[in-house]
Amino acid sequence: MTKYAGFAGFLKQNTTGSTYVTVPQVLTVSAVGSDRGLIDVSAHGDTWADYIVGRQDGAEVEITFLWDPANTVHQTIKTDYDAVTPTARSYELQHPSWTTAYRFPTIPSHWDVEATDDGGMEAHVTLKIITPGVSTVTPS
Repeated sequence: MTKYAGFAGFLKQNTTGSTYVTVPQVLTVSAVGSDRGLIDVSAHGDTWADYIVGRQDGAEVEITFLWDPANTVHQTIKTDYDAVTPTARSYELQHPSWTTAYRFPTIPSHWDVEATDDGGMEAHVTLKIITPGVSTVTPS
């Protein structure tokens, strides 16, 4: 089984049309995916619970990057968060060794900055994956 170093992965942000640009200075990106709620369909008198799966709910993707207020990609993320009606924006999680990427549309739901002990100014962003969810695409 081939193993891939996670630190070689990178995140790209959709700007216009089919154009994606790399989000610079990313430290971490959490898991990209979804959850499916369970619906209890047990009948009265059953001794075991029976379930079916419900609709998908996109994961909350947590991103940490070294904040640079002069960087246009960083500013786009902040502007999307600050908007009264957030813009839905797609991102791609990629790896240089992969022939595919994972594309997911999101809306920003959390933003904060942190001055760390090692001198970095970190931005912490949460992106909620929305419909149509995660798809596998050719890297942009």
